[in-house]
Amino acid sequence: MAYAVGGSGIFAYSDFGDWRACKLWGNRYDTSGEPGSVGFIIVRSLGTLEKIADSTSRLGSGPNWGVAGVGSAKGGACLLRPDLGVAKRYASSIWKWEYATVTITRRMGIFALFAVLMVFGGSAPAWALPRLLVDMHSGEVLYAEEEGRPWHPASLTKLMTALVTFEAIKTGRVRLDTPVIISKRALDAPPSKVGFPIDTGITLEDALYLLIVKSANDIAIAIAETVSGSVERFADEMNQTAEILDMSVSHYVNPNGLHDPAQTTSARDIAVLSLTIKQHHPQFSQMFATKTVQLGDIKLRSHNELLTKFAGTTGMKTGFVCASGLNIVATAERGGRALMAVVLGGSSARERAELTAELMLKGFSGELGGTGWRVTDLTNQPGTGPFNMRPYICGAEARAFVAARTAAFSFGLEGQPTFLNDKVEAIVHRVGTLGLIRNVPLPRPRPLWAPGPGITLPSVPLPRPRPHLRSGG
Repeated sequence: MAYAVGGSGIFAYSDFGDWRACKLWGNRYDTSGEPGSVGFIIVRSLGTLEKIADSTSRLGSGPNWGVAGVGSAKGGACLLRPDLGVAKRYASSIWKWEYATVTITRRMGIFALFAVLMVFGGSAPAWALPRLLVDMHSGEVLYAEEEGRPWHPASLTKLMTALVTFEAIKTGRVRLDTPVIISKRALDAPPSKVGFPIDTGITLEDALYLLIVKSANDIAIAIAETVSGSVERFADEMNQTAEILDMSVSHYVNPNGLHDPAQTTSARDIAVLSLTIKQHHPQFSQMFATKTVQLGDIKLRSHNELLTKFAGTTGMKTGFVCASGLNIVATAERGGRALMAVVLGGSSARERAELTAELMLKGFSGELGGTGWRVTDLTNQPGTGPFNMRPYICGAEARAFVAARTAAFSFGLEGQPTFLNDKVEAIVHRVGTLGLIRNVPLPRPRPLWAPGPGITLPSVPLPRPRPHLRSGG
């Protein structure tokens, strides 16, 4: 979905849409963005927009524009009049755009529309990343873009792994000192991993730190086996929890986020999941704020750059597989406010961190004033498959794609301004192992003739010393 603002109007375009959704939004918001009534327009195609440009002045400036276009048939656009933040929410909720961005300017009392085709590598996909900014105290959405679009979660999956484990601790199924033992299945997991030998034990508390900070795939499997007995049963619990939280496009196959086409989520669902962790399990917040886990002389670091470069950061988690691009959910507190940002599909660690920090700064400054919607008001896009970033991150088009993204968003490059200007002391957590605690060889059995414990041997006199005889001459 594309959207833009100019003058006093906002136009949202899609190559398909639902007029009922437009009507719902129109009835909820008036021209100031407050509850009220506003009209809307549905059209079939981008070409029809030129007619709208010519006739907009006849619609007037009042809230009752009525309906034009195709009615209940599949259409292509809604003409809305609330503030830009709300318009983005509206626009992204009838998302499906591949070819055009529509811009509006106000000229002589009418709207002029300009379609800009975004062509890349012979195709014309839209590079609108899923992004979401939420006030954690009020639950209000400050900014939303493609927040309901299905996406591959990568290691953001481990947030759900953590939540299921936190709930198991809460109900007494496991404890923080419960041994987590490395199985062959855990050891065989691809990186990122710790690589403990089979049968090595660690406490569940240390395992959770390694899961969240190091993003260790082997530890995720070991935790799942400890909590539920198997990865498959743990995945069932993950999906049951997602259903309870109404994470309607989220589905889990494994506890670590290694790529599976069926493993999906959305920015909206990630925000719901993260808020649940923050609100219901605040005692574990330190885990998400930790930058480094130290294992002996080895330092295992988080990929969340905000932890040491953005003042007020309180966590949470990053993730990456080729199909997802670089994902992050981050939280921060400043001036009594607490914000959460979700960014999916970054082309580099730099872009991911800078986009997140930019969102945060705009939220704290008041530039993003809010939409009037709560996270639970946001809707997903069921029936739409997750976008596959692999060709553009790890495939043939990666070099050109990353170069284009770098040129379009250069913050954080050498010699360029950055949103990550702070120096924050890193939190370090030390972990250790319990040694080998499964299938450890037992001591050899005591011989039958050996005395048992508590039995005292009788006193046996020592032999008399041999007399020292002098030899004769």
